[in-house]
Amino acid sequence: MKIAYICADPGIPVLGNKGASVHVREFADALVEMGKEVHVYSAAGGEPVNTMRAGLTVLPPSEQTRQAARLLAEGVERLDSRSHPHLYSELLHLVANPEFVNAALPLLRDFAPDLIIARHALFSRAGPALAQSLNCPCVLEVNAPLVEERRRFWDLVLSREAEQVETEVFGEADLLVAVSEGVRAYLERYRAPRERILVLPNGVNGARFHPGVEWPRSGRRYGLEDEVVIGFAGSLKPWHGVDVLLRAFASVYHALRGLAVPGSAGLALLIVGDGPQREPLAQLSRELRVEDAVTFTGAIPHSDMPEHLAAFDIAVAPYAASDGFYFSPLKVMEYMAMGRAIVAPMLGQLPSLLQEATGACGLLYPPDDQHELALALLRLVRDQALRKQLGVRAAAQARLRSSWQSIAQQIVERATHAPGRMASRLEAVAA
Repeated sequence: MKIAYICADPGIPVLGNKGASVHVREFADALVEMGKEVHVYSAAGGEPVNTMRAGLTVLPPSEQTRQAARLLAEGVERLDSRSHPHLYSELLHLVANPEFVNAALPLLRDFAPDLIIARHALFSRAGPALAQSLNCPCVLEVNAPLVEERRRFWDLVLSREAEQVETEVFGEADLLVAVSEGVRAYLERYRAPRERILVLPNGVNGARFHPGVEWPRSGRRYGLEDEVVIGFAGSLKPWHGVDVLLRAFASVYHALRGLAVPGSAGLALLIVGDGPQREPLAQLSRELRVEDAVTFTGAIPHSDMPEHLAAFDIAVAPYAASDGFYFSPLKVMEYMAMGRAIVAPMLGQLPSLLQEATGACGLLYPPDDQHELALALLRLVRDQALRKQLGVRAAAQARLRSSWQSIAQQIVERATHAPGRMASRLEAVAA
């Protein structure tokens, strides 16, 4: 079976270190491991630090298209006194999409896929458009409520146009894969047929992320040899709530030092990743008088992530409270697979991941509650046996239900065996 994977978002370099980049690579390689012939067609490549087993063709926006987007953005801003810092990005997505489709179509005709799987992107019709041209079924992965997300965090000037594209592609896709129940609800608000929606959370590569990964190299690099290490991994964006984690860590750190608890000086916070909040967070660590106990690694290749997570004793995903929490955090899946004790807020699918019927594999706290987060951290700092117990359960659960291979298998099975137009189109392709 031949599968073409489409990633038409110029902001997602397939060989990069973003969570979205990791998702594309791991999912495509899981399909390869299933014996499928897979080729990825992407609008962005990235630095070749990371590799993938699936074939890759990069079709970036041309300089003419980038210039057209710049000129359009400048024209709009001359007519509007307000500042729209992300307008160029919106326009680039909008005008680059037809160019991507035109460049990809002859390549896909040569490849002759039996199935197209596309990652949903803002203003992108690429997946369904290519599938229709090839008379090929289309699976659309929807990893976030993109229009809603843009409005909330960045401002969305071309809101009506973005909504129109989403309405069209959600109706045209043969199967919609939602990364969470929150994303399913978003799809249904756009009147996507419920019978065509499959909810599957993100996965993890168990061959790379597992409890046997050794930590000393990264530990020595950051001077963390004897400390109890509380850790966070991810891009430093406002909604990740790392400021709340910093405040909770500071209260635990100072409380232990004030009580002169033996070993309390060996408490550290390791923040793995980079992003727009790094400087404000570094300043906050100074204000809280914990800068000597906090390490910011900066951006690292995803290939180095396992050894960094191995340096954690306690792994935290301190997401900020939000209505309709829709994330399916890769970081939590990786924390689990590494066998780390996890602390996370009671949001979205996190409780179901960490509080299974077979036993808890993490501690939960009310979102944005710095005091309760601090209590959870303190409990785990003091109780090594509990850390180990939670970590063992987390690793077992990750092996059981969170592999990329399992997710890929479920999508392909649903695509090839579902009744209705998906099955009929696959039969027509096979014929």
